[in-house]
Amino acid sequence: MFKRELIFLFLFFGNIFAFDLSKISTFQANFTQIINSDNKELIYRGEIFAKKEPNNVRWNYIYPLEKQVFIFAKKTILIEPELEQVTIRNLDQEIPFFDILNKAEQIDNNHYVALLNDYKFFLVLKNNQISRIFYKDSFDNDVSIKLSDVKINSPFDKNIFTVEFSEDFDVINDSQ
Repeated sequence: MFKRELIFLFLFFGNIFAFDLSKISTFQANFTQIINSDNKELIYRGEIFAKKEPNNVRWNYIYPLEKQVFIFAKKTILIEPELEQVTIRNLDQEIPFFDILNKAEQIDNNHYVALLNDYKFFLVLKNNQISRIFYKDSFDNDVSIKLSDVKINSPFDKNIFTVEFSEDFDVINDSQ
């Protein structure tokens, strides 16, 4: 009897204190992205800014090379200063950041999973903050994104999604 009551209390309070990822409207964090491919490990570092309305995301890569990736609805803009190049592409298969959060289902106290466009995203929470996202990409690479200094529903500069680059940069527009 006592064991069954403990299980009931665990399930009841576990659901009450579950973190509702769908309530996130803005997201900001530092990240370390680790891609494991054919026994090679690639490491990238930077920061991410995301805003639910109108579903914009900006990834600022700082290491090993500086670049910015802007995601607007079904379009991406990649700015690579060292190459003096900008690439504009339509997204064939969009995976909006907030769709991952909205579709995430809790699998235990601090773990969620989201199925989206044939991908399975796993999210790990620590102190009610997303601390890690991992998945297998379209090239069958294991991708892990570790997050730190996470700020949820905090305002940030409205110009963060303004795309700026030198007019001397080559522009490759594959969006047409």
